[in-house]
Amino acid sequence: MVGIAALIGELVQKRRWEKVLHRHQLFECWEVLVGLDLSLQAWPVVLRGTVLWVGVHDSVWMQQLTLQKQQLLEIINQQLGEDGITDIRFKLEAPAKSVTPARNDQGPFMRLKPFVADPVREKALGALVSTLDDKDLQEGFMKLWRAMESRKS
Repeated sequence: MVGIAALIGELVQKRRWEKVLHRHQLFECWEVLVGLDLSLQAWPVVLRGTVLWVGVHDSVWMQQLTLQKQQLLEIINQQLGEDGITDIRFKLEAPAKSVTPARNDQGPFMRLKPFVADPVREKALGALVSTLDDKDLQEGFMKLWRAMESRKS
């Protein structure tokens, strides 16, 4: 019997999706690449081919990022290597995650509200997913579910 991970790996190779999947890692490491301050103002929205579309909080940030586009491209492509992106396009939009202004001793800053999943629904899904033999697949399903749920709030 062949595991689902092996089947997915075979499909990725057969369809030649390695480069595409490699590029999409920037969605996971965006905050590390650009820093917390910038990640609260701009975030990756979609990757179309080798063009990254970035949502931006307001027009001032959009102008600043447009001026620093080449530097941002270099930072991203340093992480991605030969499978990098060729262009970044910016568009104004509301953040996908809930951002609220807050204050501390150092002045104003933005802070993300933590996402809390519905424990009853999470437990029910966990029971269903636990019937799968592959632990990586179980974790993947739960991670995907949490990501989808966090976008609803």
